[in-house]
Amino acid sequence: FQTDRANWKSGSQEPFPEQFNTRCSEAATGIHLAPVELDRQFLLGEGFSEDRIFTVGNSVADATMEAMDRMDQSTVFDRYPELADGDFVRFCIHRGENCSSEKRFGAIYSAMKSLILDGRKVLLISLFKTETALEKFGLKAEVLQLAKEHKNFVYSPVWAEYGDVIAAMNRVAVCATDSGSMQEEMNVMGVPCVTLRFGSDRSESAMNGGNLIAPPIDANVIKRIIEYAWDNKEMRKAPKLYGEDVSVKCIDVVEQVLAKGEVFRDEEERLNI
Repeated sequence: FQTDRANWKSGSQEPFPEQFNTRCSEAATGIHLAPVELDRQFLLGEGFSEDRIFTVGNSVADATMEAMDRMDQSTVFDRYPELADGDFVRFCIHRGENCSSEKRFGAIYSAMKSLILDGRKVLLISLFKTETALEKFGLKAEVLQLAKEHKNFVYSPVWAEYGDVIAAMNRVAVCATDSGSMQEEMNVMGVPCVTLRFGSDRSESAMNGGNLIAPPIDANVIKRIIEYAWDNKEMRKAPKLYGEDVSVKCIDVVEQVLAKGEVFRDEEERLNI
C-alpha cells in the first residue's frame, strides 16, 4: 500500500481537525508557501495560481536549528540521566485517530511494551490524548508498573522547554511518532523517523529515505520497523529538505506580493482579463 504513490495522493479522509484544517485553509489562502517542490506541484495540480505559490522551505527548520545552537544549556539530562548516553526511542502518540481507536492505540502500545521488555531504552512522552487513551483502554496502571519495574523505560509528561526536546532528540536512536512537525524536525536533525500513521502529509520525508511509515494495525510490524530504523546510518544520511532562513524568505514573499496589490484577487485580476 505505502509503496504505491497513487495511495499517497488521496491523503487522509478521516474526520479529525488536522484534515479539516488542511483542506479548508488552502481554499481560503491567497499566498501559498510550499516547503518543497513536491508540494508546489500538488498545489498546481489542484488549480491554484502559479504566481501565488512559492517554494520557500519550512520555518520549523529555523526553530529547530536555533534550539540546536543552545542545546548545551539544556538541563534535561540532569532530570533524566538514563537518556544521557542516547540509544533510545522516543514515542509520541497524540493524534485523534490513534488515541480514539483501541485497536490502533493498542498496536502502538504493544509494540512499545515489547521493546521495553526486550531491554531497549524507551522514552514515552505522554500528552493529554495519550493519557486519555491510557485511561480509556485500561492501560494506565500497567504503564505505571512498567516505569516502576524497568529502568530502561522513561514515562514522562510533555516537556515545557523546546530546547530540552531538541537536546534529547540529538541523542535519540529513532523517533516513533504520529506528529507532523516531528517528521520535519527529525529530517532537519538527521534522525531516523517512524511515522505511526497510515500515511504522511510530509510524504517528501518518506520519499527521501529518512522517514518510514508504520501503519498502526499490527504491533509486531511496528516493532520491526522501529528496530530497522534504530540508529540506521542510511536514514541518518537522508538529504535535508526544509532549508535555512525560511522565516525571512516567507516574509520577503509576502512583502513581494503586497507590493503589487492585495493578497486576495477577483477573477478578472487573476485571469488578467
